[in-house]
Amino acid sequence: MANEEFNTKIVTGLVRLAYCNVWEPKEDLRGEKKFSTVLLIDKKDKATLINIKRAMDAVKADPKSMTKWGTAKGLFIPLRDGDEEDGYCEMEEFQGRYFLNCKNTRKPKLLTKSKQEVVDDDLFYSGCYAQAIVNLFAYNNQSKGIGVSLLGLRFIKDGEKLAGMTASADDFQDGMIDKADLVDDDDIY
Repeated sequence: MANEEFNTKIVTGLVRLAYCNVWEPKEDLRGEKKFSTVLLIDKKDKATLINIKRAMDAVKADPKSMTKWGTAKGLFIPLRDGDEEDGYCEMEEFQGRYFLNCKNTRKPKLLTKSKQEVVDDDLFYSGCYAQAIVNLFAYNNQSKGIGVSLLGLRFIKDGEKLAGMTASADDFQDGMIDKADLVDDDDIY
């Protein structure tokens, strides 16, 4: 839930989605089912970056956060630099961008460019461009920091898919398998 007094709810400018999982919840490392995506934010989008930093400051200033954390030292900060973060800086789509990992146990509101409810489950994918609504919050479980809850996405335009490689029947090569193993002797199938 958004904290109105401390303004932790953000509407972004144009962002690119990566690791987009907004149709069905997937189990995370702790066994919780969540909807999620990564927002790739161009470093030139100063308005969005300022709003994120203000929201992070608001979470830190909220007395409820300090009650949860005890101290603000050692906090995980969600806005990360794609040019510097290990494991991401080598990936072209993260270069020149900051990124936020966003999750929610509730399905986010999904809208078309004209702000209509989405009926096509192929509209949002890793690589498309969208506008996002997120809420920042304090957490303290096995670690402590600022989390990002995904509230909604508005599709803006298509982009090159970031889904990675695919396989087709033509990719499989019989020459790599012993011919005897390819013979179906027992008619099981």
